[in-house]
Amino acid sequence: MPKAIKLTTADRAALHAVKVLLESNLEKAPSLRILCRTSGLNGDKLKKGFKLLFGSAPHQYHRHLQMKEGQRLLIETEMTVSEIAYLLGYEQPSNFSTAFKKKYGISPLAVRSKE
Repeated sequence: MPKAIKLTTADRAALHAVKVLLESNLEKAPSLRILCRTSGLNGDKLKKGFKLLFGSAPHQYHRHLQMKEGQRLLIETEMTVSEIAYLLGYEQPSNFSTAFKKKYGISPLAVRSKE
């Protein structure tokens, strides 16, 4: 059984700062190394502590935010799928479409056509 992680008040504050950093960089997630450097936490504590507080690993949380923003943009704007993909940091729109379909079970174009 994995050892339980203990988070100090300072650790929790650092993890909340990491969450804000991820939320403010939707186009490109900061690397784990940068997250560790800016938070002052080691990689293991950062990943485990983030999952404990927010329910997923930092990378997964960032991907969730990207997909949520992509869905919002599809519904609320006239941007093309390609424009949305590039805005969210995808070099290939097809990679965005694949990730979107995996997350929501429907293609971005199908979301757009439902409107």
